[in-house]
Amino acid sequence: MYRFKRTPLEDAVRGDYVEVAKLLLEQGGCVYQKGKMVPLADSELAGVANLQALGLVAGFEGLDLEPEWELDPSELKIQDKIGHGEFGTVYKAKWRGSYVAVKVLNSSDRIALGDFRTEITVLRRVHHPNAVQMLGACTRKVPYMLVTEYVPGGSLADIFKMKGQLTVRRVVEMCLDIARGMAYLHANSKSIIHRDLKPSNILIGGSFFNTPQELAFHTGIIKIGDFGLSKSLPIHSMEESRAGGGGGGGAGGEEEGGGEGGHTHTDSYRLTGGTGSYRYMAPEVFRHEPYNNKVDVYSFGMIMYQLIEGVVPFCGTKPVQAAYNAAKSGVRPTWKILNLLPKSAHVLRTVIEHCWAEDPGRRPSFEQIVDALENIIVNMPEEDHSWLYSHLRGGGQKVAPTHTHSQSSSATASAAQDLMHQGPTPKSNELEGGSQSQNQQKHGGKKNCSVM
Repeated sequence: MYRFKRTPLEDAVRGDYVEVAKLLLEQGGCVYQKGKMVPLADSELAGVANLQALGLVAGFEGLDLEPEWELDPSELKIQDKIGHGEFGTVYKAKWRGSYVAVKVLNSSDRIALGDFRTEITVLRRVHHPNAVQMLGACTRKVPYMLVTEYVPGGSLADIFKMKGQLTVRRVVEMCLDIARGMAYLHANSKSIIHRDLKPSNILIGGSFFNTPQELAFHTGIIKIGDFGLSKSLPIHSMEESRAGGGGGGGAGGEEEGGGEGGHTHTDSYRLTGGTGSYRYMAPEVFRHEPYNNKVDVYSFGMIMYQLIEGVVPFCGTKPVQAAYNAAKSGVRPTWKILNLLPKSAHVLRTVIEHCWAEDPGRRPSFEQIVDALENIIVNMPEEDHSWLYSHLRGGGQKVAPTHTHSQSSSATASAAQDLMHQGPTPKSNELEGGSQSQNQQKHGGKKNCSVM
């Protein structure tokens, strides 16, 4: 029995109801795909399901890693430790004459193996200059290792620990790199939702002959990394949808131009609620509602805000409380630094506030964001040397140009509104119209907060 061309097993897998899915699998549950019933491991949902957690594979059995991806661990000359997470440690290493990053899996439990497998599955089909590139993996014996390109500039989270200052133009360049990488991921043949976009997962690549400061403030290329929480969702063509191939809309989800009975990358699915980092978490995720790839757009808006304002979103409020306020009361971060910038930079507020709109349907796609940011940077004078954060470092009065570029600012703002196609700009919300400090006190926050 199935409804909307979806079996109970498919609903359980899409909702990450692992125990339910296990019971269904024990009873011979299958997935309906292209007019027939197929095993879960052979279906398009294999990219969505955590096969380790479901007991379908042990370790990396069934990963089908092509021979060219499987590396000999003896070739890796491990050097410095550069990072540490819940399940793995990242090292700088040398491999075949090149510096690489090696993530060594510290745990062999099913969750750790599942996330590790997910990252390998996603990375081996990601080929874009604004995403970290996978070079290979060691999956035949423990410790399991994932080898990617090494990015020498650190992450966006490191920027405010450095000596140096961002210009408005550099912020737009960085955001444009992120948006291009995410546009590629979302438009992939199986749309990839990152689900954990945050500054520490946005890396800065470039030449090894540049210092991290030079890469961060001038020449670095931004790369999206850490795909351990990513999900791949199948996208059916419009032709398949019209012919009835593929299932109906996600449970409780809403479709945007998907055609009757078909999936698109904007369908909503019951993915795991609470996945990601609270300050950057979309309200619908915190509320455990069905969601789609627009959760990444929300997170991007928060990252862009942080780059401009120089403080974390909802500064002074604890992360969980910040997510609660955003999800339950519609609160959004307040503006301070942007109001001090030339008018030509104010159009960035339009882009950001569309990105963090409450209704996911009102958030732009990353392709629309790319168009908007390209238009902004084209109209931004190269001689605009306005510093964003000198006053935060005790550097005295912020340096800003005296001109306002009102003509180009007006044209850019109008173009940004047109490109977003999302209606009027939403307002940045404050609870009961109170001041930022009042809101922080009211919700258990602290008045003082550090940059990043």
